[in-house]
Amino acid sequence: MAVDDDVNSSIQAALIAFERARKLLQKICKPPRTPDTMFLEETVTAARRLERHLAQSVMRINKSYDQGLSDCGKAFIEALADDQAMINRIQSFSLGLMNQVMNLQESLDEPYTLSSESIQVLRSEMDRCCTTILDFFDRLLLELQMEKIRDHPNGIYSIDATKANPQFSPKSGTPRSLSWQSQIGSPVSPMDQPRSPRSPHQFSDGSPSSSRHISASQTEDSRFSVVSGLSESPSNDLMQTTPSQRLIATEEVRRHLEKNERFLARRRQSKVAFQEELQALSSAWSPRPSSDGEGNNDVLGLASTLKLPGFGMNVTDGIEAMKRESTSTSVADGLMLVNESNGLTPSTSTFSAHCVISHDSSFYRYGSFCEGAKLASKGQKFYKVVKRPEGSKLNPVYEEIAEDAPAVQYVGAYIARVTARCLKCSYEADWATFRKNNLCDEYDHLGLRYKQSFLSKCHLKVKSMKDSVYACVFCVDDKKTPEVHDATIFFSTAQLMRHIAMRHKPTHQVDSIKVGYGTHTNQDFDLYFKNQEAQPDPINKLCPYINSLPTAHATQAHHPKSGSKFHPQSPDGRPTLQFAIGAQIAGITFPVEFNGQWCSGYHDCSKGLFPSETMQLNPPSKNDIIINSKSSLTATARWDHNPKDTSAGWLVFPRKEKITHIEYPFADFWCWSGRNPKGKFGFFPKEFVVVDETSNEGGSGMSKDGGERGQRSRRLGGVLSGFQSKLRAKGSSGKGKKTSTR
Repeated sequence: MAVDDDVNSSIQAALIAFERARKLLQKICKPPRTPDTMFLEETVTAARRLERHLAQSVMRINKSYDQGLSDCGKAFIEALADDQAMINRIQSFSLGLMNQVMNLQESLDEPYTLSSESIQVLRSEMDRCCTTILDFFDRLLLELQMEKIRDHPNGIYSIDATKANPQFSPKSGTPRSLSWQSQIGSPVSPMDQPRSPRSPHQFSDGSPSSSRHISASQTEDSRFSVVSGLSESPSNDLMQTTPSQRLIATEEVRRHLEKNERFLARRRQSKVAFQEELQALSSAWSPRPSSDGEGNNDVLGLASTLKLPGFGMNVTDGIEAMKRESTSTSVADGLMLVNESNGLTPSTSTFSAHCVISHDSSFYRYGSFCEGAKLASKGQKFYKVVKRPEGSKLNPVYEEIAEDAPAVQYVGAYIARVTARCLKCSYEADWATFRKNNLCDEYDHLGLRYKQSFLSKCHLKVKSMKDSVYACVFCVDDKKTPEVHDATIFFSTAQLMRHIAMRHKPTHQVDSIKVGYGTHTNQDFDLYFKNQEAQPDPINKLCPYINSLPTAHATQAHHPKSGSKFHPQSPDGRPTLQFAIGAQIAGITFPVEFNGQWCSGYHDCSKGLFPSETMQLNPPSKNDIIINSKSSLTATARWDHNPKDTSAGWLVFPRKEKITHIEYPFADFWCWSGRNPKGKFGFFPKEFVVVDETSNEGGSGMSKDGGERGQRSRRLGGVLSGFQSKLRAKGSSGKGKKTSTR
């Protein structure tokens, strides 16, 4: 039947993408045992969880499809074919899933680019596709069953389409049955037992204080429980009830929706304040269940959000004109999970996820460890003893001498310095210190001591004897940094020692480094810790504030030297923030007094100013970008916004240009979206615009009407950022409200 073939072809496209994803995940879980293809343990773990989650998703699709065939027979097939818009949507999601699989396949050629975040992106696309298919099946089945109930005089209908239409049974092996179900798992037979009716207590008000939740398994079993009488037994208790008694009262539904609206109103005000509210109430919650990848279902709550209008034209590349999709098939369209894992539970650290040292990090941009450092780690000779004259205006001439030569020599009228020079680069160390190789107590106040041999094993290749660049052997051995804003290379010994004292006390064992703890009389250590207590990180107490601000990666190195005309001091006269190319910078702000030319940020446990041209902001998550063509909020550009990378979806505009249709997920969120006069949609930093006093906030599509959104602050960071906001509201509840930002 042609209609049936069209339906199966759209679903087959999704299942083919699922199968390719499954094979790719199996390849990641069992990589070849070679150094170039070894993946991080957390990446392999995420792939294994997603593989199990994929098998469960396909089984649920099989079960839902077989349920429709057995209950409704031919009517189910015809209903599937009639909804061409939904079939096209499934095909679109299948194509997106296939693209993610292909991108992940390309990442296998470069193991450093493959991380658990890539697996999470694939899971999001997979959930979107699976959710769409299941919701499509469930909606059609529910509509068909409700039609049969309305047609029956008593409101009760016993569904047994398997007997009435045996040719539609999925067990008969007809073309209408899903032939792909045996590739991943055997289908689950349709449930013959009657389902209990849905109770009003199964609703959750979506607030953290709610004590009733619905598990995914319970919701799946009771998905169609509003349709009673599914059992063939005539003695069913539901025979004594009417259809109106088996439905939830309108007042009950309205009461829960009003609670959700009030809850989301607080949530939209401030993301940081919302997280703090959840943190304060977390003690009253039940223990957090395992993820779907472990085979268990998360505890669900309902919190309504509103869909965006149907549009998508003239959207800058890199932006999707859509709202976040639900990741659970048990949650209806337009609803989100209250305890969703995407940022609703703040961690103890600003950046809880470890930052993988990828190929574009500073460590690899500078060529990784010098070959001489690798020789030193193996215990082989990596240096030669040379002398060079100091004070001469001529280029120094190096002359190799014996290792037992005096530490100070004379060349003509100049003093010659004797150094240990790397065989592979220009790295040098004083020969007297290098030969003694004693523990240096220069950083005793940090609770650690080191030998010159430790620095020799940590140095990177340099071209000048005046430069010294180091890397942390512990971070490189672990292939990640403890915090995303940590440096991967260091321009001085002081920076390296401070990093180790804050991040690696105590540390894990590295084969080439001898680490000692406590009180020891011998000197047989490369690195020695007097205690195992890490130095306090001054940034940790600013976690909520920094977490609400953007991050950036350095496109240029900013390492100013004393008196350098190429890297002047900051406008306020204080030392600037130093970083290497490829470094990650957190907590970016743009002080108004510097007109967008200088910005402030945190890097390597330090805060400072640096030129804006040396960095590129990292784009926000797609879930945090909202495009609203009906929003009446407008603003005027304060400075030029011309990012180097426009492919990610950044909106380009000059100074004093009008930006319209502005929208944002939270009042204190750092990134807004809008449209420029050319008709292009995109996102931009909030600090680059000034909200027009005449703009009408009530026209925003985030609320049902102009009076429901209430008053919202328009100043970056809210209370935590230290900036004061000013709100001016006029008009009655039927009119929009005006805001002005100082």
